[in-house]
Amino acid sequence: MPGIKLSKARCRALVISCSDFRFISAQRQIRLDLGLEHAYDLLARPGGVFALVRPSTRTARQSMLDEIDMLRSLHHFREILLMNHVTCGAYRGLARGKAEVRLHREDLLRAKAMLQSRYPRLAITAYLSTIVDDSVRVVSVTDEEE
Repeated sequence: MPGIKLSKARCRALVISCSDFRFISAQRQIRLDLGLEHAYDLLARPGGVFALVRPSTRTARQSMLDEIDMLRSLHHFREILLMNHVTCGAYRGLARGKAEVRLHREDLLRAKAMLQSRYPRLAITAYLSTIVDDSVRVVSVTDEEE
């Protein structure tokens, strides 16, 4: 497997996603389609943005923000991609079906607003992985959607 030349390596993005193995390939493909191969940091946590918008403890959100700050200061990325998925164990019991999709959309947009306020010069995009006919489809989440 060919490597990358470290002297030419530049981090373009931070990807915040869930650590669920079922969605890794589809989400990785989106990153490749966006031209980010070998050019992003990956922060994978159960629930993706869950700890930012629904922290289980007082320190959970701050811990995640500290990691983002550290990666930003080390690698100077220019954008953040937020990637959640349906049927997420971290969201278990909160919503199902269309309500689950709405909940993820709301959480992704809340996380986007929070990070946009903290990093106003960064481009921040949100994606939701859904299941269609037993395969994964990754869709962009925007403010204009219902």
